[in-house]
Amino acid sequence: ITDNGIGIDKAVSDKIFVPNFTTKTGGMGLGLAMVKNILENAGGKIWFETQAGLGTTFYVSLPIDSEE
Repeated sequence: ITDNGIGIDKAVSDKIFVPNFTTKTGGMGLGLAMVKNILENAGGKIWFETQAGLGTTFYVSLPIDSEE
């Protein structure tokens, strides 16, 4: 998932997956923490790359079940 926003500030980039962390006045800080938890419980992962002034890309990886 890619956007063309301002990017994620380095000062908060290590906190965005922490429950209850938010930079928004009306936010609860649960969205990305929940996504990370769900993905990790399924054996997957989430990570991102960001560039100031150019935007951010989030990546999601899930394992493939070889048993069908």
